[in-house]
Amino acid sequence: MQDVVQVLGRLRRFARFGRSDVSEVDTAFVALRALLAEVDAPYKLVGGLAVIHHGYERLTVDIDLLVGREALEAIKARAPEHGFTILSQRRLLHEPTGVRVDLLVAGEPIPRSTDVTFPSPESMGASPHDATFIGLSGLFELKLRSGRNKDLADITELLKSIDDTRYIFLESEVPRELRREFADLRRDALEELAWAEQDAKREREADASHDAPSNSDRDDHGN
Repeated sequence: MQDVVQVLGRLRRFARFGRSDVSEVDTAFVALRALLAEVDAPYKLVGGLAVIHHGYERLTVDIDLLVGREALEAIKARAPEHGFTILSQRRLLHEPTGVRVDLLVAGEPIPRSTDVTFPSPESMGASPHDATFIGLSGLFELKLRSGRNKDLADITELLKSIDDTRYIFLESEVPRELRREFADLRRDALEELAWAEQDAKREREADASHDAPSNSDRDDHGN
């Protein structure tokens, strides 16, 4: 698994000429960690930061945090001390960077999901490498329930690095009603990997053909 601050720093170096917001997220992330350590309430980091943590390096411009209802007031009460202002009941803004923090509150409806609410952070498995991040199967479940194109694309990219044994285990942890869609995304991931390998093979063959000496070159050397 990946250290998110290190990955964000690497992305910042690649994107520094076009995306100043990349450096802002890692700064806000450090401040949020300090806020949450002071509050000392259960939480799980989800969203783009969790995607990065679990192995898919991509840009993200905000932070998603799964919290219990009982932690909400404590977080908002301490937020100003760490540079955050309260934009709404479920959204903070890190003033020094302009990075938004969305609070996903246990028991409240998941957008675009029928009759399903956010789980409590304690009920979701944690990453074995950092317990503040949601585990991979839980991340898949939340993204499947959200159903946004970006979320489904994240799942597809993450599945590309998972072997069959690991996939079977993860599929068994995904709720039954989501497994068909999960399997479809697995198929998409494998197809995209196969296409990428075919493209790479064609490029290797083209390079080999370009580097091979022509008949005229062989004749010249022979003479």
